[in-house]
Amino acid sequence: MSLKEDFAHAIAKDPEAIEGEYAVHLVADFLPQPIRFLGHTKIFKREVDGTIRGYNAFLGKLIKAGHFHVERGRSVDGAEVTKIIYDDSRNPAPMRPLTDEVREVSPGSFLGRGMYKFGQVARNVFWFTVTKEK
Repeated sequence: MSLKEDFAHAIAKDPEAIEGEYAVHLVADFLPQPIRFLGHTKIFKREVDGTIRGYNAFLGKLIKAGHFHVERGRSVDGAEVTKIIYDDSRNPAPMRPLTDEVREVSPGSFLGRGMYKFGQVARNVFWFTVTKEK
């Protein structure tokens, strides 16, 4: 099955169900196996108001980048997804149009696509997995 077909068969989760630390791997049909860069991890934390917020960490949390908040909603293609939204003032301007969309393929394991907004049009620019670590 292709990544697009795998994504279509996966399910969206409520943001409240996604907390903790997740290993991130870049995936592509042309790669022999998923690739993890610099120990890339996504950290998801519940705020006092119930919102799930987080950031991307590298090199054992030495580098923190890409702050985000999480919502459930629809993608531009109509799929129900869990959105990881980078439109945050702490991020550099070129990162803010990025929204990761994830769907659960098995308990604690998600397939995601990076959707980058070019003007008014969002395009899938990469695929990745996030897998629960802690």
